[in-house]
Amino acid sequence: MKNSEYYGLFNDGEIIGFCGGWLVVDEYQVNKIVIDKPHQNKKIRTNFLHLCNATFKTKRYKKSYC
Repeated sequence: MKNSEYYGLFNDGEIIGFCGGWLVVDEYQVNKIVIDKPHQNKKIRTNFLHLCNATFKTKRYKKSYC
């Protein structure tokens, strides 16, 4: 979709998570963030979300919501 963006998280070429959501005007709404079961409980989700938020700022989105 035109107003959606998805980001993948990879480890040695294997996807272990993704973050996806919608862009509405100049704000990004995170609809889903998923980390593969074997990689959960390692603070990966939190770090990935921080990385996504930093990416949103470089794109000049005013806010992002989870």
